[in-house]
Amino acid sequence: MDPIKKLFDLTISTALVIMGLTYSVSLKAKEISPHKRTFDVDGVSFSMVKIGVPENCLQVEFQPRFYDRSSKDICRDYWIGETEVTQKLYETVMGNNPSSDRHKGPNNPVNKVSLRDAKAFLKQISKRMGTAFRLPTQAEWIYACRAAASVGPKTSLGWVSHNSDREAHPVATSDKNAIGIYDMLGNVAEWAKPNKPLQPGYIYYWVLGYHYNAGAYSGDEICSQAMKRYSFNRTPIIGLRLAKDE
Repeated sequence: MDPIKKLFDLTISTALVIMGLTYSVSLKAKEISPHKRTFDVDGVSFSMVKIGVPENCLQVEFQPRFYDRSSKDICRDYWIGETEVTQKLYETVMGNNPSSDRHKGPNNPVNKVSLRDAKAFLKQISKRMGTAFRLPTQAEWIYACRAAASVGPKTSLGWVSHNSDREAHPVATSDKNAIGIYDMLGNVAEWAKPNKPLQPGYIYYWVLGYHYNAGAYSGDEICSQAMKRYSFNRTPIIGLRLAKDE
């Protein structure tokens, strides 16, 4: 074989291998911008937004409903889901869809997931993606939610009782907040990362965010209030949002 042609064929083959590797990696996760990243699970994509934290730890105060205020620290950058976990993503990972409104379409947020269901989903998607996904902490969720410059009862940043017709809507169909996150002020409420290991029985854990069947409140309350729910609760108003470390 002509040495030049042989070198040309080798160069083309090498290029194709490199392109193939690049393509297969891009299917798993690709960088869209320094602050947003998209992932793919068997053709179902989802995006995450990076939240930068200053060098000094941030102290985030929150108001559990009917309880005293408390605060938590955030000391490192993190990623949080651009949207709530959809029914199609949950079903692709888990092989089932527990939602009460399956007939409404696969882009609605998954609901009727208990905290244990959420943990099982996180374990499976982390295994499949080779990346450790988790729930956002209370402080992380509130800090990301507060990116909205102003919030109030007439906000278009989420689906609540006055604009939802008392039902969930497809994700990313309301306005996004100032850092590009959807549905933190309504659609379904979301489990927060537990501060302690899951316990059997009637132990409360935190749920954050308003939902399609709730009235919205003005001011910071809409981001900083939290509800307590049992870990085994499965209701149509509760779903989840992904988070991960930097």
